[in-house]
Amino acid sequence: MIEFFFIILGVCGVLTQDEVNPDANISVTEVISGSKYTKHLAIWGVYTSGEMHLYGVGVLLKRDIVLSYTVINVTERQITARNPLEIHVGFTIVGTYRYPNRIPYSQADKWMDGRNYMKSTRLDLPQLGLIKINAILRLHPYYVALMELPQHDYNGSENCVIVGFGDFKDKVTFTHTFAFETKVKVLDVKTCREVNPDYALLHDNCICILSALGDEICEVAGGEPVICDEKLEHPRKTSYAKHLVWGAIKPTSLELEGKAANTKDIQKFERITGFGVIIDKNLILSSRGDAPGNPQMDAKILGVHVKGDVERVVGYGQTVFKDVPEKPYQVPLKTGALYKNPKNHIALYETTEKLKLDKQKAESVILASKEYKIGDKCVIIKPTGTQNGQEISEFDVEILDEKNCMQMVPDIDSDLLCFNISSCAVEAAGVPVICSGELASIITVEKPDCEKPLVGANIFKNRQWIHSKANELYVESSSSNTEDILLQELENPEITDYAKYLVWCSVKPKNIQINGRSATKWEMHTYKEPIGFGVIIANNLVLSGLGDAPPGPRIEFKTRTLDGDVHVKGVIETVVGYGQTRFNIVPGEPYQTPLKIGTRHTDPYSFITLYETKKSLQLNTGRAVISPLASKLYGPRHKCLLIKPTEVKQVPHEGAEIVQYPVEILDFEKCRDFADDLHEDAEELLLCFNITNCAVNISGYPVFCNDEVASIITEIDGTCDTPLIGVNIFNNLDWINYMITVLAINRASPTLISRSSFLLVLVLLYVI
Repeated sequence: MIEFFFIILGVCGVLTQDEVNPDANISVTEVISGSKYTKHLAIWGVYTSGEMHLYGVGVLLKRDIVLSYTVINVTERQITARNPLEIHVGFTIVGTYRYPNRIPYSQADKWMDGRNYMKSTRLDLPQLGLIKINAILRLHPYYVALMELPQHDYNGSENCVIVGFGDFKDKVTFTHTFAFETKVKVLDVKTCREVNPDYALLHDNCICILSALGDEICEVAGGEPVICDEKLEHPRKTSYAKHLVWGAIKPTSLELEGKAANTKDIQKFERITGFGVIIDKNLILSSRGDAPGNPQMDAKILGVHVKGDVERVVGYGQTVFKDVPEKPYQVPLKTGALYKNPKNHIALYETTEKLKLDKQKAESVILASKEYKIGDKCVIIKPTGTQNGQEISEFDVEILDEKNCMQMVPDIDSDLLCFNISSCAVEAAGVPVICSGELASIITVEKPDCEKPLVGANIFKNRQWIHSKANELYVESSSSNTEDILLQELENPEITDYAKYLVWCSVKPKNIQINGRSATKWEMHTYKEPIGFGVIIANNLVLSGLGDAPPGPRIEFKTRTLDGDVHVKGVIETVVGYGQTRFNIVPGEPYQTPLKIGTRHTDPYSFITLYETKKSLQLNTGRAVISPLASKLYGPRHKCLLIKPTEVKQVPHEGAEIVQYPVEILDFEKCRDFADDLHEDAEELLLCFNITNCAVNISGYPVFCNDEVASIITEIDGTCDTPLIGVNIFNNLDWINYMITVLAINRASPTLISRSSFLLVLVLLYVI
């Protein structure tokens, strides 16, 4: 890709590189240091009565078209010449790295016609010229090649060079001799105007070029291209390295030309096969590939016959890349286990051992909760290189619009995304793209093509398949491993759409005295406390687990602290918080509302409770919505989601994100194996889940199955050898709906149903 130079703001310090000559007829000694990009360049000028006047440099757009900063109308010059015998002919030279010396692939041709775009002597206006050559050039991949126009802006890009011909002994002077390239930075118009006040009127279609050294100003001919090869730029440390994994071939014993190899030689044949991300403790998501096969190697590598045993492993949990990390941060891949998505873009791989997950070094990734679109700012996560010792970093990328994407990749599938860098910017497929902390894409490119953009799978469109297949594999593994049925802690949190249904009841101090003195603002803050969770079921009703009537308004109690006994008394308010995506014990208005003091409605079996609010909740489709209740009975092995903040402790932990955790309904016979003192009607009225009771620390959390509330977690006892238990909402729907109706009637006409009549109706309902 290419951008064109208009303004130089500093000196061009020369950076040369050697080009390997592919032609045996030309000795390597003839190829001098220059630039690999000279194959795209043309030198142009006008021949006048035996003298050659050089005017500048350009690039080849087509086999007969050169693009430069301007063009001279040679035909007009010939016509208007004072001497009619004077000859004026335009010429171009391509395929050279040193002027006037040429090599066998050089071509010199005539031209007479051209077109100017906004021709001007002012440097703050864009100037372009097209030259039409009177011949069709012969192309060669190393010496004469066409240049692609850019597909996007390169504003702020530092991975660019100016390419031209000059004398670079002291400073760069345009002498039309040696080919050179020098590193520069591209500035956008706004930045350019700020850097140099002389360009305050710089045209919007210009860019500025800032040199790498910044001492003297280059003397250039004009028309030299600024070429930006699309490598990932601006690497920086990343917190997402904990999600990254890579497949590797790990030789265990090898023979080299029939002789046993030592450990050092064996390690030389370790290599990576691709990247991916952690989905679960034994599940990896990557691009499509072959199923891990027979762990044998028998091949000729770099001229050496290599034979022996190898192992396919997954490396993870590193911030500095190592192809085969030390254990426990390498685990074997399961032979033959590969699950491709329907369109064969991505695949799930299993490991034979569980990954060691923790929040610092290795953690499952959060899948995209929405579809990311054009212009969204994202990062690619990968090592800066695939050699050991390279830091795992993040690099900025953007999603390209679908129209441009399809123009560059005509056969692209609708489930793929394009990014604003070349596909040769990554070394291997499977690299993740993270947008807003979520996995938005997995890079799928297998054969890099620097003329095409980087392409990756749209994770949001594949989210359902990933969850479905992961759940299926979990069922298979759990059915063959019944002794590990209860998880000890909630795992794999993801951003959730269900936060809009969640509420929590909190104590909000209004006027507190501690040991007879007024509490400070901070002390008041520390006495805020969540006492339960639930869901919205009407504009002034919340459904929660078993709980006490809301306390207040006056409280008085004694407690013991490290500083001694503390006597606390004062006035509090019990409020409901809601409409948040991050947990706040007492949210700001209007997302807090008082509960009716001393009022609660508990089902006949004392499993769940309805609470009334003094004011109606502010319901809307974006932040707070009435929860859909279970429309069917959910049974064993059904995959569901528990909704809760990542932490609910004391005040300093406010701001924890409200997320969803995958849980599974247990068979009730297995539930009784863990908890033999259950209510006699528990199988009908309750649901058990595959996680211990001590994995949560407060009651009322909702469990959603198929986008509806299937359960509310009941009272927590903190016992780690019993399962988490919640009420079966479907089998309690009659009581819930009845209570909603009765309370609505009472609100409309408080004297219509007396309290005694209400209790009588309630008793009769459950006696019948």
